[in-house]
Amino acid sequence: MTESTYRAVRDDFLSKPLYPVENVTLMGSKCTECGEVSLGKAIACQNCQSDELRTLALSREGTLFSFTVVRNKPPGDYKGAGDPFQPYPVGLVELPEGVRILCVLDGDIDSLQIGMPLVLSVYPLYTDAQGVIVLSYAFKSSSGTGGRS
Repeated sequence: MTESTYRAVRDDFLSKPLYPVENVTLMGSKCTECGEVSLGKAIACQNCQSDELRTLALSREGTLFSFTVVRNKPPGDYKGAGDPFQPYPVGLVELPEGVRILCVLDGDIDSLQIGMPLVLSVYPLYTDAQGVIVLSYAFKSSSGTGGRS
C-alpha cells in the first residue's frame, strides 16, 4: 500500500502521510489570540473571530464526555458497516487541548462509561469507485477491547 491508495473522509481532518494508518493523527486549528482549538482547518476562530490560527496535531488520547446510540440506519448513501444495520455509539470525546470531538465510538456499546479513557483509531470506511480507500476515524477504549479491523 502507498499514500496514493488512501484519502481522508475530509481532507483537513487527518495528518499526512495517510500510510501507515497507525501514525495518522487528527489535525486541528488553534487561535493565537484566545487559544480556542477546533477540529480541522478553520478560517476564523469560532470564539473570537480572529483569523490568526495555526495548525496543530491533536492528541491521540481523550476522555469520553458523553454518548448516545444510533439505533436507526441513517438516510441516504450510508457508508457504514453492516447489512443488516447494527446500532453504533456516537460520542463527544474531550481531548487534552480542550476541544470536544463528535465521532463514532468503536467497541462494545455496553462497556461505554462517561469519563473512560479512549484512543484514536483510523480505519478504512469504504473503497471508492477508483479503488481508493477512504479513511475515517473513531475513538475506542484505550484498554484495547473491541475494535474495527
